[in-house]
Amino acid sequence: IHPRSQIKAFIREFDLVKVGCDTSIEQQIRCRRFGPWKEDFGPTLRFRPVKIGSKCVIDGLVGLGSNIGDCVHLKKLSVVPEGAQIPSGIYVTGNPAFDIGREFRGNDGPCMSIPFMMSQILWLIVEVYLFFW
Repeated sequence: IHPRSQIKAFIREFDLVKVGCDTSIEQQIRCRRFGPWKEDFGPTLRFRPVKIGSKCVIDGLVGLGSNIGDCVHLKKLSVVPEGAQIPSGIYVTGNPAFDIGREFRGNDGPCMSIPFMMSQILWLIVEVYLFFW
């Protein structure tokens, strides 16, 4: 998981999840599923890795074994099925998730813009000046 990603959900199998830079995750990601019941062993678990590209916004559910490209926006209440391959640069919605035909350029919120960052630095300098004066 990249250090610049925002994870606002619980990821139990963090060793099976690969998340790119500047990605925002709002929903829980699961990499395990119960398999068929076997007489000798009882219930079985299946584990599959999940890969999410950089500059994505993930507001929906991601199925195990999914591969999501860069600059993808997964809308709320959307479900990416198990093993799905989502290409880069699209909006995805629905259950199962499908492309709605619009291009997504990445997670470029106001915090990422250079003028906004410069104003934050300038305000910090003003605060430090006023505090120590």
